Amino acid sequence: MTRESTAAALLADLGTSSANPAVVSWIARTVTSGTDFDGYKINPFRVARDVGVSRLDATRAFLFATRLGITDLTWDVHCPMCLSIPTYHRHLMDLPERAHCGFCTLRWDLDIEDQTEATFTVNPNVKAIDQAQFAERTYADDKAVLFRRLGREGRQPLTGVHFGEAGEGSASLVLAPGEYKICMPGDDQGPVRLVASGAPSAGEQRIDLRVSESAHLTPRDIHVAPGPVRIEVTSAYPNPDWGLHIEHAGAPKNWVSAAYITSLQDFRDLFTGEFLAADRTFAIRNITLMFTDITGSTEMYERLGDARAFALVQQHFELMTGVIRRREGGIVKTIGDAVMAAFPVNANALMAAMEIQRGFAEVSPPLNQIAVKIGLHRGATIAVTSNRMLDYFGRTVNIAARVQSASESGEVLATDAVTSDPSAAAWLTTSGIESRVRAVQMKGIAGEVRVASLKATR
Repeated sequence: MTRESTAAALLADLGTSSANPAVVSWIARTVTSGTDFDGYKINPFRVARDVGVSRLDATRAFLFATRLGITDLTWDVHCPMCLSIPTYHRHLMDLPERAHCGFCTLRWDLDIEDQTEATFTVNPNVKAIDQAQFAERTYADDKAVLFRRLGREGRQPLTGVHFGEAGEGSASLVLAPGEYKICMPGDDQGPVRLVASGAPSAGEQRIDLRVSESAHLTPRDIHVAPGPVRIEVTSAYPNPDWGLHIEHAGAPKNWVSAAYITSLQDFRDLFTGEFLAADRTFAIRNITLMFTDITGSTEMYERLGDARAFALVQQHFELMTGVIRRREGGIVKTIGDAVMAAFPVNANALMAAMEIQRGFAEVSPPLNQIAVKIGLHRGATIAVTSNRMLDYFGRTVNIAARVQSASESGEVLATDAVTSDPSAAAWLTTSGIESRVRAVQMKGIAGEVRVASLKATR
């Protein structure tokens, strides 16, 4: 078969899947008439914005396309200092715990939330792409390629300062109130902190920065008023092509992080062979975990018999899986009748929990005989591979499991870490969810844990 016929057949298969039609059309246009650059390292979140669909719909479509062989999934490691991609990997198990950027001569502990992006490139069997023109290069060798990609994704720094042969450079910008970071590639001390706060400045403020021969940037902590700022740099760094850049600190990444995509149910269903290497662990700062369990399951088996009770339990799994999938979550594992699920978006975990409870209350008999207890907790975890599956371990997991144990039949019990999140709190208010707060003592957990019992009032 020719590339064109292969592409047509695979795109037809994608069109018959549950992938969003708008995203399928975008992929088809990119394969059939897009440029090489269009088909290289595609960011589904950007596609979601461009075609007006949810980021989940866009990501799902690319996962389906990859499963069919239309696109290839790679894991791109972003340097935290120079904005380049020094390495990328074909499989999760290839991700190292420590990453290295040859340009910055930096080695650091890899963060799969902020520094590892899942991107999709058109497979060569459906379209011949000259990837060499976009291949990962050093910052100095090909800034044009790097900044072309940054521009496409809206990731350009606020400004940059290049030193030139004289070792001097300057730039002017206007700072809104907030926190920024000044990054000097090669500075192993990390970014300089720049804070704009207080009353706006009437005139231009000046910031003097010095770069040492070893790329260290000083001063390390700078405070100015919001308004116009002029930055003057004196550099003793020996390479005149180097420069520094300024960007927002803590700005959300508009990319599909490894932490996000690996928590999705569709990823777990379609890519069962993708998991971390056995000796790798990665810290995830924030993820919401859901634990559920059927109440009275022993009595149900006695009352209905093994065959009928087992069939109901399987239907209960299907109901929950559908809700969890729609809410950007994924089932980590099942333990008997219990479920452990993960959600990168906290509010979605609350929505899913309430939807599950409503689902069992409103479903037709005999599935409405099922009653579940649900516990939610959010916090830091360790991502690992267990039994050839991605799993999570740590205190957050333990608390989430204990919260579920403390819940009652038909109840959603959530900790303060879940309900105090601004987006979750706003949803609870607008959705008419009744909340009763109490403190509970949990086995193996020091001190009391504040939890909210949630119930829909309308």
